[in-house]
Amino acid sequence: MQTIRKWIAAALCALCVFACAALPAGAADEPGAAQLYNLYGDDMLFAQNNPIVFAGAVTRGLHVTGQLLDDAGKTVAKAETYANKSNRFALQFPALKGGYTQYTAVLQIEGTEFARLERILVGELWMASGQSNMEYPLGQSAKGLEMQSRGESGNPHLRILHVPSYVEYMGDAERFPAQPQRDIPGALWYTGSSPMVWGMSAVAYFFADTLQQALHMPVGILNCALGGSSIYSWLGFDAIQGDDAVKQDLIALDRFTDADDWKETGHNVYLDMTTNYNKKVQALAVFRPQGLLWYQGETDLLSDCSDDAYARAFDLLQRSWSRLFGRGADDLLPILYSGLAPYHYGDGKLPARTAAFGRIQQQRPDSRAYLPIYDLPLTFLPAVGSIHPQTKAPIGMRMADAALHMVYGKAGSAYTAAVPQKALIRDGGILVTFAHTGDGLTFAGDAAQGFSVCGRDGIYVQADAELAAPDTLRIFAPEVPDPVSAAYAYAENNTTANLFSTENGERKLPASPFVTDPSVGKLLWQGRDYLSFDFPQIWHFNTEKATGFYPAWQPENAQAKYTADAVRGNALQLTAERPQFSVRSCSTFLDGAAKRAFHDSEPDYSRYEKITFFVRNDSAKDITLRSVRLHASRLCWFAPDANGSGVCVTIPADGKLHEITLDLNTLFLRGKECGATYSRRFLRNLTQIELCFEGRAGDRVTIDEMRLTPNGEKGARVRFIPRFDRIQTPFDYLRCAAMWLLSPLSK
Repeated sequence: MQTIRKWIAAALCALCVFACAALPAGAADEPGAAQLYNLYGDDMLFAQNNPIVFAGAVTRGLHVTGQLLDDAGKTVAKAETYANKSNRFALQFPALKGGYTQYTAVLQIEGTEFARLERILVGELWMASGQSNMEYPLGQSAKGLEMQSRGESGNPHLRILHVPSYVEYMGDAERFPAQPQRDIPGALWYTGSSPMVWGMSAVAYFFADTLQQALHMPVGILNCALGGSSIYSWLGFDAIQGDDAVKQDLIALDRFTDADDWKETGHNVYLDMTTNYNKKVQALAVFRPQGLLWYQGETDLLSDCSDDAYARAFDLLQRSWSRLFGRGADDLLPILYSGLAPYHYGDGKLPARTAAFGRIQQQRPDSRAYLPIYDLPLTFLPAVGSIHPQTKAPIGMRMADAALHMVYGKAGSAYTAAVPQKALIRDGGILVTFAHTGDGLTFAGDAAQGFSVCGRDGIYVQADAELAAPDTLRIFAPEVPDPVSAAYAYAENNTTANLFSTENGERKLPASPFVTDPSVGKLLWQGRDYLSFDFPQIWHFNTEKATGFYPAWQPENAQAKYTADAVRGNALQLTAERPQFSVRSCSTFLDGAAKRAFHDSEPDYSRYEKITFFVRNDSAKDITLRSVRLHASRLCWFAPDANGSGVCVTIPADGKLHEITLDLNTLFLRGKECGATYSRRFLRNLTQIELCFEGRAGDRVTIDEMRLTPNGEKGARVRFIPRFDRIQTPFDYLRCAAMWLLSPLSK
């Protein structure tokens, strides 16, 4: 675990090369000459329709005045105050409407000017926070790289407050205050057309750019994120103390520190509670952001934070930040939060968390928008790793669309992911009704993908789905006549799932992953998309060098193509180049010299008793399916009994689909039928499925829809059944004897 955290931290340092650049130190809370906090500067932006506040340090009792001048030099507002006994001041101007007027702020102490800020805008202000995928810079995103290659600059109507990734306290980034700070050393404002824009959050840039064009209003971003940071690092101590459930969660994780025990050194900025809040967040209270963009959660998946604990921390973050930014209990700060990109975290953590994100939205549906991203491209730069996909523009644009719906009055309900509200078991299927479907649900493509169901045995199989109503799906599978639970996109690698909401006749957002009854089964379906024969290539997560697209099936001595002439979706068509030809599932990758199973695929087939699939012979003469080989290792494969007639099946040249049924209770070692049949237990780590044919060069077969039938039992033990009619040579006797001796190995 520590190794993973160090790797992520190192990757983030490389990732945020722009955002982490050293900046000048700012004002301190000390008496003496008046000085504004670092939070203010030229090219800044204040939230419209909110008081405009300038704060800083000055000798107690001195008179501080100020005026705002428009771009014609006319005074539009005045303010005055006196420094308090803590040697601080907060000069407040009345709220202004947003627009493109550039203001100048002139501040004086006892009639003498001490600060002049130029080119100030008033408009829409949002905060962007989270960890590395929020911090991921515009200049390394896919669209940002395109912009730079064309010589484009950023949107000049944007204003960004750069908050350093690692903020100093008392001149040292490794020191951590026990109390929240009022200023942020190194903070700096710049415009969207500044070269610094390439180092800002890519997600936040595309959000702000889209919002600015839609509202015709300047947009500001408080850019405040840190790669590798836990949600607990963004919570204040007072908020944690006031929420006993969150406090107990931290105690259970051994990550709670009482205020009296706080030491300023030795803390982990990524994991420890309050570290980022105290250095960064509370200082921003002088601003009034309209809402929060949140892209975070990877670190908490790696640090054993449960789904329920994360939901409690998320709720506390929203409530406490709402208070911080001047909102009441009934006026929560809107949070627009991204789903997590498919990635291998292990132990099924990611599917559960992405489904939990949907439940988090439903807890406060009026102030939260959940934006899944499993449908987006996953290309990445090798230097920053596959946990950081380059595709950020669609995420920011989806957040902007959610803001336009939730905050700015755009009509429609598809601004957040469709999430299940209720599930009803009926007539051999499960009816799931959703909220936030817009004009209704739809599938991208010809067939529903990403669905599975299970019976009381808890063994999931691939399922079909159909619309029972615009907001309701019926999920079913013939192999499970009495289902008790259904799941959708519930996998580490759910990139083929295709359920969407719609709006004005167009697809909007992918639906939230879900499982209707998490208490049933272990959801062993993930990573078996190749069985549908619908996908030429499938994305897989392995080592950094081996992550990427792999062919779903690989032909040998044949040409392969995918066709829509199928039972469902697509089908795989093989044209033979030699009399003996085959096709293998792509279930492994090379890790150096070793061949390993994909991290995101479930290899256990031992809980299934049958495999069925369809074959059509489009040739002039019959073709033989010599065997279906289930590879349990590099040297060991089993051929199941096919259609009750041994391992071989003749496929007639009639142009019709023929259903092949493989009995997984009758497995023949290397296809030799004269000896023992073997248990399904040998299929607990299946590495490959291979279909072997025999015909003539130029023959053509079409294969489609491989399905599994569950059986909760682990499978019978090896049975030695001599087949004397198959014994033809002395070697056959020796082989049978060897099989008999090996039989006890499966007990």
